[in-house]
Amino acid sequence: MHQKLLWIIVILSFPLYTGFAAGQIINILDQVDDLPEGYSGAVSLPLQWRTGNPDLFQVSGEVDVGYRKDDRLVLFIARGEYGEKEGEKFLSGHFEHLRVRKKKTDRFSWELFLQNSHDTFQRLSVRALAGIGGRLTLTRWDEGRFTFGTAYMAEYEVLTGAPGNGTNDPETFSNRWSNYIQLNLNLEKNLLFSETAFVQPVIDDPGDLRVLSDTSLKISAGAFFIRNTFLLTIDTRTPEGVDRLQTTLKSRLGFDF
Repeated sequence: MHQKLLWIIVILSFPLYTGFAAGQIINILDQVDDLPEGYSGAVSLPLQWRTGNPDLFQVSGEVDVGYRKDDRLVLFIARGEYGEKEGEKFLSGHFEHLRVRKKKTDRFSWELFLQNSHDTFQRLSVRALAGIGGRLTLTRWDEGRFTFGTAYMAEYEVLTGAPGNGTNDPETFSNRWSNYIQLNLNLEKNLLFSETAFVQPVIDDPGDLRVLSDTSLKISAGAFFIRNTFLLTIDTRTPEGVDRLQTTLKSRLGFDF
């Protein structure tokens, strides 16, 4: 009965998939925390092809590959999406992230990460960043844990079609201070809830601020899983024509290996 219910949820949730938001803060911490010992990975490939009014083709995908050994782990994530409407490209984006974590004590770990992204919706030609910081488990219990992380982050950004003044400079370099808190709860054996909140101000200009709230529910059925996510993002210095407040509801269907 429980397995049938899981598959009903998977089928109903699949049409909610809306791609990823590469131009905003992107939370990959759940994938890091899910890594088992040894080599592992996950793959998802949503596809939409529609004819009539309008003709629409949209494909997106994600590959996660990770390795965990004792107090060390490495994770690489690659995502991409592409869409055409009436024969014209309307959607294009990609995202790559590499993270290395080294556990120093039972509660504290060092983290190093590199990231690159492109998103036509956000007028983002390139956003490349590198960061280093620490992660502290504040408390843990049988069903979950509460974690705090902080890091220095160097960010290089190039916008498309920007007028070249004020907040719309086509090319910028920023020193950001990235902070997050994360709550993970194992509600049932195959049901994981997580809430992550990020705050990323520019160090020498705190008014330039990005905020992300990421609420997700992961449902597993054997090797297959569905992750439903609600994102709320705030960016006080967006390019012209891009909203400062954005919300996204999405589902990711995939399998672990």
